[in-house]
Amino acid sequence: MIGQPQVEEALLHQLDVPVAYKSCVTSIAEFDSGVVVTTDYGKTVVAKYAIAADGARSFVRTALDIPFRGTKPGMVWAVLDTFIETDFPCCPEIITFQKDGQCRVSWIPRERGMSRFYVLLDGEITQNKAKVSIQEHMAPHKIEFKNTEWFSSFEVKERVASTFVSRDGEGRIILAGDAAHVHAVNGGQGLNTGIADAFNLIWRIAFAAKGLGGAILLKSYDEERRMTAERVIDVAAKLVRSTVKTALEYVDRIEKSADYITGMGVSYPASSALVRASSYAEFVAGRRCPDLWVRTLPSTSLFINATEGSRPAFSLTEKRLYEIFDYGRFKIFFLGREPSLQCLEQGIEIQQKAEFWHVHAGGKRVTNLTHEFQGDWVDDKQATAVVMLNTTNKPIANMKHMSTGYTDAFMPAMVEFADDIWEYRNAGPGPNSYYVQNVNLSGDGYVPNYNESMPIVGREPLNALLIFASPFPLSEMVPSNKNDVYKVQPGYISGLDVINQSVVAFKPGVYYFTGKAYTILSPSVI
Repeated sequence: MIGQPQVEEALLHQLDVPVAYKSCVTSIAEFDSGVVVTTDYGKTVVAKYAIAADGARSFVRTALDIPFRGTKPGMVWAVLDTFIETDFPCCPEIITFQKDGQCRVSWIPRERGMSRFYVLLDGEITQNKAKVSIQEHMAPHKIEFKNTEWFSSFEVKERVASTFVSRDGEGRIILAGDAAHVHAVNGGQGLNTGIADAFNLIWRIAFAAKGLGGAILLKSYDEERRMTAERVIDVAAKLVRSTVKTALEYVDRIEKSADYITGMGVSYPASSALVRASSYAEFVAGRRCPDLWVRTLPSTSLFINATEGSRPAFSLTEKRLYEIFDYGRFKIFFLGREPSLQCLEQGIEIQQKAEFWHVHAGGKRVTNLTHEFQGDWVDDKQATAVVMLNTTNKPIANMKHMSTGYTDAFMPAMVEFADDIWEYRNAGPGPNSYYVQNVNLSGDGYVPNYNESMPIVGREPLNALLIFASPFPLSEMVPSNKNDVYKVQPGYISGLDVINQSVVAFKPGVYYFTGKAYTILSPSVI
């Protein structure tokens, strides 16, 4: 177990911005376009978003009048980090002591030979009283406290804010940590849950600040983390509320809750806006990436003669995925059948840098990717793409996602800005002899008397933008006037509903539509 001071110090070293210690927020105001925060030093900060991580007595939560619902079981625990000398056998992991039919002392090993004790006390809470209780529970073994580095106490409270995002999930002020939820801290649940809040939130803030995702992206943070907080309270409550149990029963409870205590069992169900129920082998949407074994493939042609799909004749370096993962970048896994090399080389153009990983069952390289591995758990008869680290290919409300790039072939798609649907019919032998007809019964200019015998050569919505992959396609559907084409630059797209051109040409990549539009993709577009 790593203590909070060490965690805070490590995080502080990663910051590249100053921290204003001993500064308090005195007022906060929210507008449609941003947030204004005033501090006790008279400083005013204007920002697009504000994260309120100001503790259980959160000024911001109170100022926003967000209910903080829950209970107080009426239990107070003392906590001390101390160095000891004892004739008790070495503590390899958590030990719970039973006395008079109750478990009121827990001992957990820490770094540097330190020990942490949790002690449930009645009445006045003092360090000396906690030490006496520890000695009584460990008797007849002796224990001497050599140096106590930290002592504190906490009253068990189990409360969750009614919403973690202001304006009922639509606002710009977001609660995190103890400001959003409080519960027993046993097992590091307080600090760990707060850090998990930040990890879940910060990439969303980064996207929202760039105009990507909209309110639904932050609302999904509220849905996912509030549900997690409620589960943590349930787990923590079972650990601390009842002390009338045998030590064996208490340890059994800890073992059953281990996944949630460590955070490894936290998952987000399909009710979240960012999770679509889907799976491949051990990969399940909304759950932590499985820590599977893979084998590195050499960058040389050592396996050029290896039989595809067979195990290599000699061993490769085996590694677990978590050994080679890093954070901060999206990862797109291609599992199984060989993806298009052209796609892999061009990459996917999104706002964050994306890493491409290819895992297959074969024993030789098939790409020039840095991250290419062999895995026994992959079925090469299938081709699956798995997106890792906080992203999804599910359309989210007004944010639409389109992926192209697996080929340079002609790939049309349409983005509709109105309900009218127009059909192009060939009315003659010439390449431009088109008869255009609105076929939407409720659309403007509906005309029922068109010639059914004319072959349909195309269909597009009114005010639509036909989208093609690069290079510029040769098609009768494309205007001959090149000035009528809007060529998209790499990066995210915005304002497509206000451009004047009728055709948009995209290079292969991934694009997010933030306007009120939806895409109609051909089968060749993934």
